[in-house]
Amino acid sequence: MTAQKQNDAPPAEAPQVRQAPVASTDNILDGKRVLFVVNADAGGGVEQLVSTLAPYLSEQGAHVETCWLYPKTSIGSLSKLRGILKAAKTVSCYRADMLVTFQPTSSVIATVAARLTGCPTRVVHQSNMPQDTHPIPRTLDWLAGSLGFYSTIIINSRATNQAFGGYPRSYVRRFRVIPHGVMYGAPKVDREAMRKAVGVPDGARIMLVASRLTPVKSVGTIISALPQVPDAHLLIAGGGESRDALQKLSAKLGVAERVTFLGIIPAPKLADYYAIADLFASASKSETFGLATVEAATHGIPVVASTIPATREVLTLDGESPAVFVDGWDTANWAKGLTQALDDKDVIARAKEFAPKFREWYSNSRMLKTYEELFREVLS
Repeated sequence: MTAQKQNDAPPAEAPQVRQAPVASTDNILDGKRVLFVVNADAGGGVEQLVSTLAPYLSEQGAHVETCWLYPKTSIGSLSKLRGILKAAKTVSCYRADMLVTFQPTSSVIATVAARLTGCPTRVVHQSNMPQDTHPIPRTLDWLAGSLGFYSTIIINSRATNQAFGGYPRSYVRRFRVIPHGVMYGAPKVDREAMRKAVGVPDGARIMLVASRLTPVKSVGTIISALPQVPDAHLLIAGGGESRDALQKLSAKLGVAERVTFLGIIPAPKLADYYAIADLFASASKSETFGLATVEAATHGIPVVASTIPATREVLTLDGESPAVFVDGWDTANWAKGLTQALDDKDVIARAKEFAPKFREWYSNSRMLKTYEELFREVLS
């Protein structure tokens, strides 16, 4: 396991993607009715993006509302159907000047309803890789995008662009790349008091995971490696369907006392956990970006991440990365990678060295200006 240099330019055959333009000064957003439609509040990157964009557009004079398809992530099929029908009605009645959606299911339902009721601008985010989306919404998304129900499709990495390489030209020509931004604030937490508050024993080193707890995030890989990293304590921020299984795995491996499940932590509060962590780990098997890994990198802590295209891309600046990348999901390999990030002084130093570069490249203000200009363009 070593920190690696990486050049992640997409292959020549990948669809061409227009970068969103530089911001202008007109105020076309003033008075516009904007409706955000989101699947559910899972405490992940999508929800963080919504909570950042909505108030920013409101500051520009837009009237912004957010509609959630589902009240929570773990509900039955009948409740989901009710949520979908309710959301379709909301979209139809709201009469938005611009619809903004964030996941395939919400995109399909909302854009069809919006187009049928005269909404002229329908902006869609692709927050899932195609292979990670259920076949039914994936097929419907393919059709809706190809037939022009989407005005613009926002993706946040070249890796996502490449994953959609087999889609029709009528779909991919609508792509715009807008990388996630990170709102960095220097933590003011008392490190020792914070450690005690979350139950970390004296002398233990903290490994932090911030993720939805779903199978694709593979948090179990990190828990499984914990017996081979004996002086570490694992903090897991996030919620989701896999929480019970992960707790059972911790007990089975005899490390339950060394794992703390924090639940969903609001984005501003998460900075306090980056401040006390000795490393951040992400064993995810699929990402379109990997926002938490970048957030951790802006705080100057070592990042141990799975070798997947999007994560390599976003953690690489000018061909270099301070991260420790682990190939595959073998427990022994992950234990080695985690141990290296905790012990290797060069890895620790490079993480600190790269932090200001990540803060500049992924600044929240840069992302918001790009979004603002895109919205002005599609509304004009």
